[in-house]
Amino acid sequence: MNMQAVKFKELVFIMLGFCLGQGSMFFAQTYLIYQGDIGLVGQAGITIGLFSLIYWFSDFGGVYLLSKYLSDNSNRFNYYLCVRLVSNFFLCLLMVVVGGSVEYLESYSFLFYLGGIVFLSGSCNFAGVFDYKKKNKFAGLLQAIPWVLASVFLVFSGNPIEYMCLGYVLGVVLISFVQVLLCRKYIVGLLDSKGLSSGTYFKKVIGEMYSYNLSFLVTQLFGRVVPIFVQASMGQAVAGTYIYAKNIINMMSQFVAFARRADFSSMYELDKAKFCVVELIFNQRLSFIVGFLGFSLLLLLSLILILIDFGYRDIIITLVYLDFVFLFYLVSSVFSQYMIVADMSFARGVVQTVFLLLGMIVIYFFVEDYGLEVIYFVEAALYVMSGLVFWLLLIRERKEGI
Repeated sequence: MNMQAVKFKELVFIMLGFCLGQGSMFFAQTYLIYQGDIGLVGQAGITIGLFSLIYWFSDFGGVYLLSKYLSDNSNRFNYYLCVRLVSNFFLCLLMVVVGGSVEYLESYSFLFYLGGIVFLSGSCNFAGVFDYKKKNKFAGLLQAIPWVLASVFLVFSGNPIEYMCLGYVLGVVLISFVQVLLCRKYIVGLLDSKGLSSGTYFKKVIGEMYSYNLSFLVTQLFGRVVPIFVQASMGQAVAGTYIYAKNIINMMSQFVAFARRADFSSMYELDKAKFCVVELIFNQRLSFIVGFLGFSLLLLLSLILILIDFGYRDIIITLVYLDFVFLFYLVSSVFSQYMIVADMSFARGVVQTVFLLLGMIVIYFFVEDYGLEVIYFVEAALYVMSGLVFWLLLIRERKEGI
């Protein structure tokens, strides 16, 4: 089986896990809407979103960094596991203390305790190891389990929100246990052979982990704050239009991210001392094919709906604009990924954080006067500028390495 076929197979399993997990939640929420519990759907969506955020935050970029550290044959992998475990232990402790001692949060203490368990369980997320070992069929399908259990508990329990969170946490604990069982011999062998004898990489590992999470949090903040700005300035109807269209684009971005995961390990085959944009894009062609296919189909469908006067014109027009913005993301994100491979995760995190914060400030001050157009412009500009900075940094790194 050639390399592209292997990558495509990995992509299918990653996407299958996503569809099973998110699909089960979609059907659960659809059932609740059918039952007339629309308010519960909104509450459940926000809560499960926060728990998912905690889980991926607790990973500290491991879905990419673990694969990277395994490829360079150093002891950075060992340092990463230790730092992640200690960090998540203190974050778990913080959740327990806050949930048990802050009086006005007393009614949510159970959810805080569950969040603490998610932080600890995140220390056993070895999806990056499965990606490196080309075992994505395990990682993809395992990630669906928490969402499936949460969906079942949401529909069939008497106290849906708490039991939904309990179901999600049970799923996280279960997949953590399974991942440890599947990886234990491999990981123990690495820990024994590499140890922690050299502290050369310790600071670098911490910098990469926390800079990754910083940019992750700011990206999540950007996605949640911009709709609030739109609603405050232009009303609920426009905000709803933007959010609906943006959710479709986010789904396309998610599929591209899955393709990048399948493609990620092949980036190590590139010679960092001879960085070439054309070679990088060709190396990541699977994700570009997925992205351009999504862009083209969405644009074609939107134009057909406009021509036949389908209705919902505002949503379709917004979708077309965001579809073109997606192209800038597609190109910029490949440089962002390669920054991790090139040991420039800290610079990547700083650049993304600065540009995203600047973008939020510009949108806040101008969205009321210029409408959604300012969001399209700012997002496209952010992708162009960050991609350009990444490219310049990679070029400089190549010159210094010669």
